[in-house]
Amino acid sequence: QTESKVLSKVLNAIYRAFYAYPNLKNTLFIILAFLNFVCYGQDSIYVDIEGNVMDSILSINVPFPRIQIITSSGETLKTVGDSLGNYKIRGNISSKKSIVMLESDADNQNSSRIFIDTLLNKGETLKINIKMLPVSICSDTFLPAPILFKKNKTQLNSDEQTSLINWAKESSLTLEELFSNMKLQITAYSSYQEKDIIAKERGWYIYKIFIENGFRKENIEVIIKDKEDYNYFQYADGCHYYFLKSEVVRINKNLIDKTTGLDEQNKLQTKRQVVVINWKYK
Repeated sequence: QTESKVLSKVLNAIYRAFYAYPNLKNTLFIILAFLNFVCYGQDSIYVDIEGNVMDSILSINVPFPRIQIITSSGETLKTVGDSLGNYKIRGNISSKKSIVMLESDADNQNSSRIFIDTLLNKGETLKINIKMLPVSICSDTFLPAPILFKKNKTQLNSDEQTSLINWAKESSLTLEELFSNMKLQITAYSSYQEKDIIAKERGWYIYKIFIENGFRKENIEVIIKDKEDYNYFQYADGCHYYFLKSEVVRINKNLIDKTTGLDEQNKLQTKRQVVVINWKYK
């Protein structure tokens, strides 16, 4: 029993080296295979799985997913992913004959299980990306977050514009069918450091993107609020947990003037350089 514990510690050290020194992977694998046999017997298999967990509706990362491997013989291996939904799980399963499932769970997501026993091959890293359904879905779930602009800019950069175009192409038909009693409301603001025309140009720029990529004119309304008060939430307004409402901050000239420090004032100004997408009943 003592020898087994010592060998297990050695095995774990080699597991860590397996990833720290990729150039030695072949050599380490030979050692792993031998020690794995000594520690756990010839029926054991080393499991090495990594991947990413995403929300299947919003196509965004699920933070801190809880991942575990469960076997029909009662064994478990567990890990918790990072804030971007990335995970790695590794360890030994004592019997290759077990039915093996990869289970994922996360706050406000429906758990899922994937049978993976037929995929396991000793010495190979499996890449398994997981998509999870949210527990709660409503109309605001499908809307993009508030669209921020650079100071005095009326268009997004190339990557941002492409991302918004792709969203419009993928979402327009589905949203107009699902929410036929509603229209999109595009509301544009500008900071007090920008010209009045800026907000108008931003609003109609977003409108043009939507129209050219699937939305119908009668299903979109543009509102130019320019220098009016902007009710800022930490997250976009909606019922899905990714869009939890936080305490509203009314960003207006009075608040900015009362704020201490030029940097803090500029941060508030930047938050006003925005176009917000919401629903409105027809």
